[in-house]
Amino acid sequence: MSNETTEEESPIFVICETLVNGKLREIEGKEITVKPNKILVLTTSVEDVE
Repeated sequence: MSNETTEEESPIFVICETLVNGKLREIEGKEITVKPNKILVLTTSVEDVE
């Protein structure tokens, strides 16, 4: 195990799911779960959602 080439430059995916209240909730996760009542949006830029 002599792997010195470790690439930890993984892009940050922010999952914003639309709630019933109409507010966006930022969730950092690696797994994407597709639900019929929720829309998941992937973005590489982290912004403040009010």
